[in-house]
Amino acid sequence: MEWLEIISVESARSKDVRKIIELCNEVKVPPSAELTVCRMSSSNEVRVHIQWISKSFPEGGRSKLGRELSRTLSDYGLVSHTFWVAGNQSSSGEQPDYPVPQKGKP
Repeated sequence: MEWLEIISVESARSKDVRKIIELCNEVKVPPSAELTVCRMSSSNEVRVHIQWISKSFPEGGRSKLGRELSRTLSDYGLVSHTFWVAGNQSSSGEQPDYPVPQKGKP
């Protein structure tokens, strides 16, 4: 199963943005995940994407890593932590009842 956590941080100060990026670069990411940090070029907003491939979804829709990172980053600004499921699956494991585009097919 593929799923994604997005942690958005809006900070009032640019020096906090640098600190957020430094903290994220120090995170130990498990082998089943990939962490990417993006910064909005015109504001003090940072987004952290944690992309997972695992056999199941975490209970409550957020991983332990995501929850801990959200808690830590909340010291630097307003945090939003969301959970996204790949389009061809649901968090309950059922197939969706709507058409899902396949990679490489229009």
